Amino acid sequence: MSDSRCFSLWGDCNVCWVHNEGLNGAGSLLTKWCKDVFQLDDKVMGRGFIALLGLHIKSCSKCAVINVYAACNSGDKVVVWEKLMNIIKAHQNFA
Repeated sequence: MSDSRCFSLWGDCNVCWVHNEGLNGAGSLLTKWCKDVFQLDDKVMGRGFIALLGLHIKSCSKCAVINVYAACNSGDKVVVWEKLMNIIKAHQNFA
């Protein structure tokens, strides 16, 4: 993924993005956001998810945006959700 590709998908260059390639292309995630709406403070990525922690600019509210790709395998789903719960516990100041 490149800036120019994301800009073309978004329609302009007022976008930030994070790409998680997944495993051999499966479960690849792309998360994009408008620079005027969300200010990124931290990100956590793992197999099957991208968690963005930051500020919703208009409301001045801390928030978390999480993009999840859950595999069909129940065991893999449990692992992803356990990791997400740990992220939420570690960042409780984000709503």
